[in-house]
Amino acid sequence: MHYSRHSRKRMQQRGIRKEEVEFLLSNGQAKWAPGGAENIFVPRKELHGLIEYHRNEIKRLERVDNIGLVMAGETVVTVKHCC
Repeated sequence: MHYSRHSRKRMQQRGIRKEEVEFLLSNGQAKWAPGGAENIFVPRKELHGLIEYHRNEIKRLERVDNIGLVMAGETVVTVKHCC
């Protein structure tokens, strides 16, 4: 990825990190801009959906913290608090 001098300066001024730019490139939608350029962004409704999904995933990870299983083949023998 090549960053123009202008974009690097604006990223620094606006506190926007390369990781955020890379996220937009991977997940954003493009709209044509004047001069043949593209505006790339994540629509707010979609972004809120992603935030909610990951918030629920974090809660699920927190709930399984300190839980273990004892298995015999394909059978869950018991569940326990551990570690």
